[in-house]
Order: sequence, then C-alpha cells, then structure tokens
Amino acid sequence: TEIGYKALTNFGTASTLISPDLEIRKQQAKRGLMATSAEYQKLHNEVVHDATRLYYTAVYAKQQAQLADRVVARLGLLVEIGRETLRSTPAKELEGFNLLKLQMMENGLFEARKLQLSARVGRQKALSGLREVMAVDDRTFPFQIKDKELPVMSQKAALAKERVAELALERRPELVLAAAGVDAFRLEVYAQGKIPFRRVAPTLAQGADIHAKEIPAT
Repeated sequence: TEIGYKALTNFGTASTLISPDLEIRKQQAKRGLMATSAEYQKLHNEVVHDATRLYYTAVYAKQQAQLADRVVARLGLLVEIGRETLRSTPAKELEGFNLLKLQMMENGLFEARKLQLSARVGRQKALSGLREVMAVDDRTFPFQIKDKELPVMSQKAALAKERVAELALERRPELVLAAAGVDAFRLEVYAQGKIPFRRVAPTLAQGADIHAKEIPAT
C-alpha cells in the first residue's frame, strides 16, 4: 500500500491534464495507507491481548494445580489418620467417628483428585495455547512460566464510565479504518465529478439497478 501511495505521489501537476482526478486519487491512496496502518495496529493489539491473556491463564492454571496438590495431600493424610484411628481405637473412644464418616472423607478425597486431574489438564491446555500464540513448538522451544502467581491489581486513579469510553475510543483502530473507508468513498464521488467525459463505470448500486430492470412491473 505504501509503495502504491509513493508511486502516485511521483506524478506531477502536468499529469492532471491527462487524469483530472489524479489529485483525488492521491488523497484516496493516503486514506488507503491510513486504513492499512489501522488494520496492522488492530492485528498487533489482538496478538498482544491474546498473548497476555494466555500467559496469565497459564499462571492461574499453575496456581490451581499447586492448590489442588496441597488439598489432595492434606485430605489423603486425614483419610489415613481416620483409617488408623478407626482400626486401632475402641468404639467408645471414637466420640462419634465411624465407618460412614470415614467413607465421606474418602469420597471427598476422590472428588479432590478429580479436581487435581482437571487442574493439571487445564495447565497443559493453557501452556499449549500459549505456545500456539507464540508460534513455537514444545520440543524445539521448551520454557517455564516465570511468574508464580497472578499479580495483585492495584488502581491509583478512579475511573468513571465516561473516562472508560473515552479511553476505548482513543485506542480502537477500527474507528480509523471506518473513517478512512467513508472518506475514500466520498473522494470517489468527487473523482467521478472531475472526469470531463462521462464513462461507463460500475457503481456500488449497479447490481441493484440491473436486478430492478429484470423485475416486471406489477
């Protein structure tokens, strides 16, 4: 797009005698350059967003897996203590602890192990997603997540709804893309008016015009 824009700017004023719409075409090319830059910025923002989100997803998944490991270890220890207590302690000294309560503890341990497995699978998925967005392979680019836990989010300035909307509008390249498209359309109207001889050229409404002619009047 930039090469095309520079090529148009190389034409001097004399070229407008042959193509009266040349100056407007230069303006259109500039709008096209703006639109392409906006598309690039939009893609750049999406990549940064995806990489950041997946990175902290991997950090969070690691925290979940570590928490699940600690819970399973503690519950496993409590179950072993319960089994030993039930086996070696006289019934009158158990103070209400019985086989049913032990089975409830074992069921809780079973559920915790299921969550532990889910956390480990989730961490592997998060790491796979992070490798995908980085475009690396786990065999050729092994890595470890540096952060051990999610950062504590602190906010020093109050944000009102109006300020949030303002910041969003300032940082949306789609707005630049849309504005460039509208302006290019406006310039096309002016360019057509610069042409001294009427030429047959397709318009945005050409398809609708042809279709309307084919429909019989009722």
